[in-house]
Amino acid sequence: MPENQLKILLHDLIAFKSFEPSDINACIDYIDQYLRNAGVRTEVLQNGGLKTLVAWIGPQSDKGPNPQIKTIILNAHIDVVRNDPQYFSLKEEGDKLIGPGIFDMKASAAVLMQLLVELKDSPLPYRIMAQFVPDEEVGGKLGTAHLVEEGYIGDFLICLEPTHLKLSIQSKGCLWLEARFPGKAAHGSRPWLGDSAIEKAFACYQELLQLPYIKASSPLFKQATIALTTINGGDSPNKIPDHCTVNFDIRYLPEQTIEEVMSQITPVLQKYNATWRETSHGYPVITTPDNPFVQRLFKATKAVWPDTIIFGQDGSSDARYYTPVGVPGIEWGPVGGNQHGHDEFIDYPALLKFKGILEQFLRTMVI
Repeated sequence: MPENQLKILLHDLIAFKSFEPSDINACIDYIDQYLRNAGVRTEVLQNGGLKTLVAWIGPQSDKGPNPQIKTIILNAHIDVVRNDPQYFSLKEEGDKLIGPGIFDMKASAAVLMQLLVELKDSPLPYRIMAQFVPDEEVGGKLGTAHLVEEGYIGDFLICLEPTHLKLSIQSKGCLWLEARFPGKAAHGSRPWLGDSAIEKAFACYQELLQLPYIKASSPLFKQATIALTTINGGDSPNKIPDHCTVNFDIRYLPEQTIEEVMSQITPVLQKYNATWRETSHGYPVITTPDNPFVQRLFKATKAVWPDTIIFGQDGSSDARYYTPVGVPGIEWGPVGGNQHGHDEFIDYPALLKFKGILEQFLRTMVI
């Protein structure tokens, strides 16, 4: 397939303003039509008004586990963060291709589309399940999480997230808490008569920063974290606030558990008479460096891109949904920059190397 076909795919994918549900679904339809026209087997699922596309190549192309043959999952999200509609066209400046979402992660989607077509009639050692999902940027519950619930699982997962051709084999667990702190109102000129809920919330946060779980480390992470991300309290500039609601973003190490973390956080919140609720939780990704698929992909990447390393992500991806079902996963993807900006870009020569490495891996990945 000619090299310029990849640029054609990128041109078409970037044109979809896929932060809007209608454009997300139109983009999925475009990918589906492209693959079906080339003879690739596809299936479209709908959940919560959004479409997800699954495509298969290789032996026994069907969903679900199969003890007789291994399945490699390649996951790409086609949604992007909201941006000004005027920027949704592909631009080229030297080795850079520029457009909203091209780095995160429509370039990966285009490469995956092209490889599915190029490899569909090849004698691959394993079954390939490609997933094009609609909502990673807003949590992934309608796309990847739904696929896991419906049994679209395998033996190894690669989320083709932008990593500059480095292999992220682990990510921290993510826990969001909303906490409400009570206080006592008083006139702002006589604070000693009141009890500031805002000051109480901040004092609690300072104690949370000193908990043992935060100071723990692991081979791929220096520490866990807790961040105070929103605060809402008080009614008037001249009134001691009698209420304050805050949100905490907690990232814990793959070796830690949510139960361990909460066993330390709970007594501190109770000390300040706070009430709280969990608003979101994402499992850590805990793939090990000695995983044979990791080793094979790392060696293939290192041969072409010597700067590659194995590392851990402080943030998270849709790979977290595969942790509870025991599917090891990684993030690995193109080189680029300005992620989530209107001038987001990919390095096109490096993208071609990424495509070549992935093709070699899929053709020769016998473990």
